[in-house]
Amino acid sequence: ILKDQVSVLLERRDALRGIFDYDAKIIQLQEEELKTQDPDFWSNPKEAETQMKAIRTIKVWTNGFEEVN
Repeated sequence: ILKDQVSVLLERRDALRGIFDYDAKIIQLQEEELKTQDPDFWSNPKEAETQMKAIRTIKVWTNGFEEVN
């Protein structure tokens, strides 16, 4: 692979990162994970499970994006 080809690939990766708003997804993931640190988080198991499912969904998306980078 030539240096120019690597440069083009990195530019494409950065463009996709912006299009898919990866950085916003990471922030959202961090915010959702913070909610689980509340001492009363498990006081309502149904809501807690819904929250954990939302976190898993975001992680699947972000992990998939990271794998193709």
